[in-house]
Amino acid sequence: MNSISLHTSDDTLVPKILARETLDSDANGQIDTIFITASENLNDDFSSVNISVDGYTINSYSTNTANDTLFAIDLEEKNTADTDVTPDIQVISNSSL
Repeated sequence: MNSISLHTSDDTLVPKILARETLDSDANGQIDTIFITASENLNDDFSSVNISVDGYTINSYSTNTANDTLFAIDLEEKNTADTDVTPDIQVISNSSL
């Protein structure tokens, strides 16, 4: 009789950003949210996430559906119209998602 052994492994791959989409949710001509699509499901624990959005201040992170590939970066609006801009995003650190 063949024996079956249990093998477990830790997920060591870091989620990657696959896509981003800017949003002006209040239609005032200023970006206030960036939606991020990740390469894998996320656990929605943003406690140790540090992301930089070039030229913007991040207010918070949010999600609508638990443990999926999507989340939002909620931004402080600028004082000028900027809906034609796609800011650079950099994940500085992430030990919790």
